[in-house]
Parts: sequence; C-alpha cells; structure tokens
Amino acid sequence: MMETKKIYDELCNKRPLVYQVGENYYVLGYFVCRKCTPEEIDLFEKLKSTYLMETRDISLSCLEKTDVKNTVHLFEELLKRCDKQNKKNNNDLNSFLYELSKLEIVQINEQTKWYKELYDFEDGAFYRFDQ
Repeated sequence: MMETKKIYDELCNKRPLVYQVGENYYVLGYFVCRKCTPEEIDLFEKLKSTYLMETRDISLSCLEKTDVKNTVHLFEELLKRCDKQNKKNNNDLNSFLYELSKLEIVQINEQTKWYKELYDFEDGAFYRFDQ
C-alpha cells in the first residue's frame, strides 16, 4: 500500500507518459489515467528500442546529447502526443493504481526511473538515478 501511495504521489506531479502494466499500456500522470492509443504504443516501443540501440555501447558517463538525439526526439514526440490526448477517456488514477498487483507497481516504478533518465537526456544532463 505504501509503495502504491508513493507511485500515486509521483505520477500526480508528472506529465502524462506511457507506462506498460503487464501486457497493457496506459497513459498515467497529472491525474490522467487512460488506455493508450495504438500510435502511442508504437511510439513508446520505438522509444525503448532506440534508447537501447543508442546507449548500448556507450557508458552513460560519456554520453553527449548528439549520441542520443533519436531517443530525445522520440521522447519529445511521446510527451507531446500524451499531452494532447489527456482530456479524453480519463479514469481515476488513484483507483487504477490501488487495483494493481505489487509486481505491476514495481514495473511502473522502474519505468518512472527510466523516464527521469530520459528527461536528463532531453536537458543534456547525463547521470543516472541508480539506487
């Protein structure tokens, strides 16, 4: 329960983004909770694969913005797309999160850490939030 509250508090202060929960995809953030459109899912999957491709052989301490330009571009596109759609099909974020399993909450938590890293890429600051 405490972990769910922590994720809820964090998501309520974040711009809406795509999160994979089990086999499903949702846009979560700023009290937004809705299923993803096929276009958002496709963009999210492209972002994940581009991120892996661009960072695979480079130490994150040596990255420059040019090294991850495609990742940054896809991330910015995903942010725009999620912002545009968040007025439609908005469900209760709190209820949604409390219905998830512990494993699904952990999955969302891991993705929030990844998004923090992507925000740093967008800003040109390259450091990890490893714990």
